[in-house]
Amino acid sequence: MARSEELPIYRDTVDMLDRLLQLTDKVPRTYRFGVWQRMLDLAIDMLSLIYAANSRRDKVPVITELIDRLGLLKVLLRLSLRRHVVNDRQYASIIIYTERIGRQATGWRQHYEKQQ
Repeated sequence: MARSEELPIYRDTVDMLDRLLQLTDKVPRTYRFGVWQRMLDLAIDMLSLIYAANSRRDKVPVITELIDRLGLLKVLLRLSLRRHVVNDRQYASIIIYTERIGRQATGWRQHYEKQQ
């Protein structure tokens, strides 16, 4: 079992969180302490879930929770684009990570579902 920090999904999630943090100062105050903070919290939760899934025997429920949190993050990100909290370029710089994380998490879950 690889250390969590060595997993590509972990690194991509850290990079996504870093990108969200970089954009925080540019987010209008009315969104920063609501929707944007929720997005940051979801990204941090995702890191915790990756760590938990990597260290448990029954990984599928934890990975499923990770995918659910990612889905909510995507919805909030699309809402931020729609409300012009982020521009198209900023949105694209984050959505690249969500797509990569989603593919990795789905593959990870399928791998362990086959083993059960």
